[in-house]
Amino acid sequence: MKLLKKSIIAMTLFLGVSTQANAVTGYKDLMFGSLPDEVKTSGVCTFNSTSTISKGVTALACDDLPFSHSTTSAAAIFVDGMMERFAIEVNIDQLMPLVTALREKYGEPTPKSSSRATWNRIDTDAGLEAYLWFDNNTVLVQVTNDAQMNKTIFLIYTSKDYDDKVNNLQSGSFSSDI
Repeated sequence: MKLLKKSIIAMTLFLGVSTQANAVTGYKDLMFGSLPDEVKTSGVCTFNSTSTISKGVTALACDDLPFSHSTTSAAAIFVDGMMERFAIEVNIDQLMPLVTALREKYGEPTPKSSSRATWNRIDTDAGLEAYLWFDNNTVLVQVTNDAQMNKTIFLIYTSKDYDDKVNNLQSGSFSSDI
């Protein structure tokens, strides 16, 4: 079964490139740029914990997001006080149906996705991460293996300039050290 899943994932990477030019602007009614209080009162889930990820990057987490006829954990991620990502934990059994649904909605994965070689090693290499990017690199499926080969899967909606915002925010911390 694992080999079948691995093969299907690898195939999805190389069936084409999305021509859709639109990019997501948030998750459901949560728009990128929302403030923490707006996210907390959105009703999407019960945000009950706040954590600092790194300088200027924080997260609000919940354990009761309705997703695919069940509930799961999720987090709104903020850069400099504004929501720039929404991450949803996905069960391994939901991976293939999720990828199929994303392809139907957003088109084929983008070239930023992990290589076929990486996906072929996802079941055998500890500490490996593999990515499928969709919709102008604003929708991401991330699969991670830990040292014991336990997989964690996230569906992440991200603003187009998330990485630039984080890098700009954090690069200033080096200015007095270099």
